[in-house]
Amino acid sequence: MTSVAFDTLKFANRLKTAGVPAAHAEAEAEALAEVLEINLKGLAESESKNGKALARLEADMKEGFAQVNTRFAEIKGEMLLLKWMLGVLVAGVAALIIKAFF
Repeated sequence: MTSVAFDTLKFANRLKTAGVPAAHAEAEAEALAEVLEINLKGLAESESKNGKALARLEADMKEGFAQVNTRFAEIKGEMLLLKWMLGVLVAGVAALIIKAFF
């Protein structure tokens, strides 16, 4: 988890310089530090969830591409068979035509 350096003392001193009472300035600085810490933890959790979701998505995509590649290989085999069958059929018809005229 990354951390952000937040100087509460410096922030409180800035507020004091601006005319905010010391107790109020210190309370604001502490509250802001807590909010930043909570948001940072939430961000880290969100990044972790996103990473897991991305890994799942990549695995699903790889599986899908593997299925597509398998199906294309099957289709290629079927087309090769059909090509040979068509060649034999054309040769047979040509043989019948030649036999009929000669």
